[in-house]
Amino acid sequence: METQDGWAALRRADWLAARDSFAARLDEQPEDAEALDGLGRALWWLGDPREGVERRREAYALYRRQGDTRAAANLATYLAGEHRIAGEPAAASGWLARAQRLLEAEEPCAERGWLEIELAKRAAGTPAEHERHAVAAAELARELGDADLEAAALAQRGLALVDGGDVEAGMALLDEAMAAATGEASDPLAIGDTCCTTLVACDRLADFERAAEWCRTVVGFTGRRGYTPLHSWCRTVYAGVLTAMGDWPRAEQELVLALDGYGEGRADGRAFTLGRLAELRHRQGRLGEAETLL
Repeated sequence: METQDGWAALRRADWLAARDSFAARLDEQPEDAEALDGLGRALWWLGDPREGVERRREAYALYRRQGDTRAAANLATYLAGEHRIAGEPAAASGWLARAQRLLEAEEPCAERGWLEIELAKRAAGTPAEHERHAVAAAELARELGDADLEAAALAQRGLALVDGGDVEAGMALLDEAMAAATGEASDPLAIGDTCCTTLVACDRLADFERAAEWCRTVVGFTGRRGYTPLHSWCRTVYAGVLTAMGDWPRAEQELVLALDGYGEGRADGRAFTLGRLAELRHRQGRLGEAETLL
């Protein structure tokens, strides 16, 4: 069994086939770091983020033992992001520092670009710093001809401009980022990252009609691709925009579908959706239901 089969399945969003392919490879070669890395990705998309992250943490250790510095650094950057999202700043900073140290002696490479993306995300709230890291990632992407990295970098720069008050320029970059993500990129994580960043910008815009248009586009795209965890999150953001616009029946429909998409897993995502549903119930005057949801 070859790992190429698993990566091909990941690119076409066949998460079950990817999981089975990588698991079969690991039965034959337990020390195959690439298969362990791929298995972690597949598990994440199948709605088991805890196991997915743990498999990729194990892959990091294998890459280090085997001397694959760039692959290890890339996973260190990924783990820094997962801990940041989980609200664990000490662990996030530790993994980020590890990634930076591993890449110190490396030539320009995609792994440096993804490190810049993570630094850009950490600088959110400081638009100039956020944009500086996004520009560095975009320059590396163009130098390397890396469409996945370029899509994510353009999206981060667009978000930084939106946050800095230049909405038109920011949304123009997000337009371009989504075109790159849906037309050129191949890595589901990079595509998902671009979609998420676009929806974060939508969620912050006072121009709700424009935000709703973007949300519909991203919800449709993630649904067609089978990006189930991301699709449910996108629906939740879209529902927030609909709630703000006063379209409460459609907002409720999107939130119910989002909860169905999460099933019993991904408690973090369900909490976000339940919070948005509580906000809707509060606006509807259904305070007892809002309290129960919270």
